Amino acid sequence: MSRFRKVALIVAAGLVLLAGGLLWALPEIVRRVALEQIPKRTGRAAAIEDIDLNLFTGRLAIKGFRLADREGPEPFVEFERFDVRLGLWDLLRAHFHVREVALVAPSIRVVRRGPAEFNFSDLLATTTKPAAEPSRRPWAVTVGRLDILRGRVRVDDRAVSPPAQWLVQDLGVEARSLTTRPGAAAGQLSVRAQIDEALLTVRAEPLRLAPLRLGARLSLERFAQRRLDQYVYIPMGTPYRPKGGTAVLTLVADVDSDDAEVRKATLSGALTLEGEALTQVGRTDPFVSASRLGLEVREADLLARTLTVARVDLEGLDLKAHRDAQGVIDLVEVFTPKARPAAPAPPAAPSPSGPSPPPAPTEPPRRTLFPVIRGLAAGFKEIRVERITLTPSTATFVDDRVKPPARLSLTKLQARVDGFTWPVKGPATIALSAVLPRGGTLDIKGPLSVAPFDAELTVAIRDAPVEPYQAYIPVPARLSGRYNGDSRNRIAFRDGRLVATSKGNSWAQNVEIREPGVERPAIRVERMELLGIDFDWPRLASAKKAGFRRPRVEIERSADGSFNLRRLFATPGPEAPPAPDPAPRPGPPAGSPPKDVRETMRLEFGEVRIDDGFIRFLDRTTRPAFSQDLSRLALTVTDYGNRPGRRAKLALESVVGGDAGLDIRGEIGPLGAPTFVDLVGELRSYKLPSVDPYAAAATGWVIKRGDLQYKVRFKLDGTELSADNDVAISQLQVAPASGGDEVKRRIGLPLGLIVALIKDQKGEIRVNVPVAGTLKDPKFSLGDAIWTAVKNVLVNVVTSPFKAIGRLFSGGEKVETVEEPRVDPVTFAAGSSVLSPGMEEHLLRVADFLRQLPFVNLALAPVPGPGDAAALKGEAVAAALEAFRKERGAPDAAAVLADYYKSRLPDVPFPPTVEEQMALLREREPAPDALLADLGRRRVAATRERLQETEGIPETRLTVSADLPVATPASAPPASPPELPGGGRVEFAIMPGE
Repeated sequence: MSRFRKVALIVAAGLVLLAGGLLWALPEIVRRVALEQIPKRTGRAAAIEDIDLNLFTGRLAIKGFRLADREGPEPFVEFERFDVRLGLWDLLRAHFHVREVALVAPSIRVVRRGPAEFNFSDLLATTTKPAAEPSRRPWAVTVGRLDILRGRVRVDDRAVSPPAQWLVQDLGVEARSLTTRPGAAAGQLSVRAQIDEALLTVRAEPLRLAPLRLGARLSLERFAQRRLDQYVYIPMGTPYRPKGGTAVLTLVADVDSDDAEVRKATLSGALTLEGEALTQVGRTDPFVSASRLGLEVREADLLARTLTVARVDLEGLDLKAHRDAQGVIDLVEVFTPKARPAAPAPPAAPSPSGPSPPPAPTEPPRRTLFPVIRGLAAGFKEIRVERITLTPSTATFVDDRVKPPARLSLTKLQARVDGFTWPVKGPATIALSAVLPRGGTLDIKGPLSVAPFDAELTVAIRDAPVEPYQAYIPVPARLSGRYNGDSRNRIAFRDGRLVATSKGNSWAQNVEIREPGVERPAIRVERMELLGIDFDWPRLASAKKAGFRRPRVEIERSADGSFNLRRLFATPGPEAPPAPDPAPRPGPPAGSPPKDVRETMRLEFGEVRIDDGFIRFLDRTTRPAFSQDLSRLALTVTDYGNRPGRRAKLALESVVGGDAGLDIRGEIGPLGAPTFVDLVGELRSYKLPSVDPYAAAATGWVIKRGDLQYKVRFKLDGTELSADNDVAISQLQVAPASGGDEVKRRIGLPLGLIVALIKDQKGEIRVNVPVAGTLKDPKFSLGDAIWTAVKNVLVNVVTSPFKAIGRLFSGGEKVETVEEPRVDPVTFAAGSSVLSPGMEEHLLRVADFLRQLPFVNLALAPVPGPGDAAALKGEAVAAALEAFRKERGAPDAAAVLADYYKSRLPDVPFPPTVEEQMALLREREPAPDALLADLGRRRVAATRERLQETEGIPETRLTVSADLPVATPASAPPASPPELPGGGRVEFAIMPGE
């Protein structure tokens, strides 16, 4: 071997040894260089346990890496192992080919200190963008296999209050065949992780980078929505935050493109929220909650900017709205952002040269919920929601503004909206149903458009009670009843003008109006109806028929002169006036007052009808009290409205006092116009003694007998009054009452003489009394006008003796008697003298009878019943047994019953049961004649006391008689009306008065 070859071999061996040593030491060199450079470039301490490097296979492994945080002992980034294998020969072809990447147990800790400040912000600041280089052939990047195992990310968000903590664990990533080489086969990517208690899964297949092709599916389960509390606000002074609930999200993305542009980019999926609720800060009870909210997106086209939502489902909604005493509704405030008050002006500087105060700090704007939603919606040119469904839910409104506070709840609330679009391309259809407060149903259906707003809805209400809305009725009356209605309605806005029309029918049943705390209603209507409604705001309001079937009105005038109807509908007194404003404010500009609705709208009622009405009037200001009934009342008013020049027809018929007939017909003027009334009326066969309580007070005379036939022609045109009164009285008998003679004072003759003078031969009185005057005349008094007219008529009659005699004393027909009614007895329970509520109501009618016939008296007689003796015997046995027990000192009556029986009936066999023993003792008890007589006296006393003290019947009109032709107990028929079986009664007999 030559010297040169030896030297070359030694040099080559040395180079090999040097290269081998270098390769052996290279990982350690790299580790040392990295540990030296990383702190310099990042300002953070770093640690690396080991590095494996193989340049021939292109493999690099880093073990036990740790990068410290700038603050605190916890690391910012760490991992157990990082393996990467590169295709080195591909670098010669401008292809960066990562054959395998594996990251084991990576852990990252992220701290957010401000809106855009993180614990890694300093690392981003030190990164500089490389200078632009001339265009070269682009490098292709390929990742053949990527695996991340057991990843962990912990986020500490201190920029929100209270601070939020997020933990991502069990992070796993698998990627295959990801490349930017054009035309390469598509790869795939999958990600799985647990975010706190939620599970996240992402699957992308196919996944191509050049040109982009993506088909991905994202799934998020069991996500707790409370973790978003600090990030979402509702715009108002006090934020409303979600409370509880979980979310499930499924999202599918489909993106496709060619070398020039993206041809397709769509999203679809579903979002489900369960157990969600919103609460106001500082309160624990939610004001809205839902068991489930589902959203299914059919397609969101990001290129066409269109969004199609297949359905929105809301299940188990529970909504609560509250209005406080100041009238603020919390639910309205949610949608009404409040402006912040302006900061006070800073004080003036002490000198021009003094330093200016620093600007006041401003609160950074918070990201609220609604701007986010508006922003998302603004990204689409077209939004379509195919269906919105609300399954049985509840909505409650609590109102503390009214007294007493009201609580209104809609239950079983269901709704469905189909075909909603934005911008609006056509009307959506809505269907809503609910159970109204305390019963009744509501159904609404029809098309609805929101821009411009236009709704054509059919509304059906069935059996809705009125009582829940009592607090909103501005009168003391308490209303009850059930309301129904069918209507077709349209509400729209056209050029800033409201269009509101409604057509349909409405009716109410069993309507009752009563005073607070009073059981018996003052007004009751079996059925009220409004048919053929035609409402067109602000032009027309009409109805073909307004009907009232079987109304019953009880008008009562109390002893103090007040009327119950006035108390029912009296408006409450004015509230205390507010404190005067120290700075006077300018009033509204001078001008004509606003027009009344009667002037701006045409009001028409085709027919107003009352069928089978009843009015009862009771006046307790008189002695005795006055009562009168109007029964079978029928009223018809046709063509009533406010059209100028049109006069409505009026017809009224009724029975007065059970036998008199009332008939009124005529015309009335239009609504809102000067008053016009033109009526003719007739009252037939009216019994005049029924008005004695008024006659005695007004004239000083009482009417003992007489029937009235009365015809009137009454006309009131504006303020001009005229009336013709044709009066015919038959069989009139009068007598002086206590007090002064008002007739003599006003006319000059006592009433008895006047009656005698003006009677004709048939015993009838016929006069015509005209009355006229002007209501505007301050000296005009209707009462004085009537007295004057009567005086003029009577003077004319009396001063025409021959004419009066010829008319008054021709003929002489016999006077017919008045049939006296039968009065049912008062019944009592066996052995009792207590009036039952039914008998108290019966005595009220007896008193009404006596008031109507003031010269009819009643005689009262007690009649015992078959059960009275048995009841009194039982009381006697019980008393004797109690005395016997006390005498023997026994603990109770049952213990001495046998001894008492043997001492009382020693020769009678002892019955086996206590009931038989007591029955035999009662049977052997002597007849309690004295007790029966005393019971009868007490029953009569109770009956007389009720009629005298409560109903005001004079004592002289009630007498006690033992000689009435009444039935004995053995033959007595059942009491009518019936009371307890076997009891006695108090019989009435009609007796003539003085």
